[in-house]
Amino acid sequence: MPPRLASGLGALLLVLACVPGAVSARADDQPPLGPTRDVAVTYHVQDPQGATRIVHMYFDAADQRVHIDMSSQPGFLVIDHKAGEVTMVNSATRSYVQVPAPPAMGNLMFRAPDLHLVRQGTRTVAGIPCTVWEMSQGGNQGGDACITGDGVVLSGRPANAPSPDTGIEAVSVAYGPQPATLFAAPNGYQRIQPTLPPPGVGAPSPNTP
Repeated sequence: MPPRLASGLGALLLVLACVPGAVSARADDQPPLGPTRDVAVTYHVQDPQGATRIVHMYFDAADQRVHIDMSSQPGFLVIDHKAGEVTMVNSATRSYVQVPAPPAMGNLMFRAPDLHLVRQGTRTVAGIPCTVWEMSQGGNQGGDACITGDGVVLSGRPANAPSPDTGIEAVSVAYGPQPATLFAAPNGYQRIQPTLPPPGVGAPSPNTP
């Protein structure tokens, strides 16, 4: 998987990192921490620079795993929250890299511990009703997200977005069991060892042998 896959996911993960469940919110007045049943969601994503892409996400609710696939890239990403591991698969080179999951990926929807949510209303996205939550973190406005009662993020907008189209929006949602093969590197792919960068530089490139 080319390094740009990870950077291309930035707009999506930035929104999802702000979702859901504030420590300060009452347990009965917050969205679930992630999908409570298996689901596949296709998102339209527009980053702050105006670039758009389609992202497919597949959630294994019981085992807390997420498969992220960008249709424009030759590979996919799997985040296994129980194992604390991220697998980056490069289908062009038939190889994959596994690295520890960053602390920000501590739960299925990457919840920040000091996130505060305020209920704003309801919407319907991709034919499914959801609740709009205004988000803030550390006193800073974080945008909003529309989340279903069973924990599926259907849309999200960062604060101070340059365009009303900036963010993510689900274009299709399909509930049902997700194949186990989605959450592992394909058989026959070679595992390669990443070269760790100096402290503070960032995550290793998935193409680094």
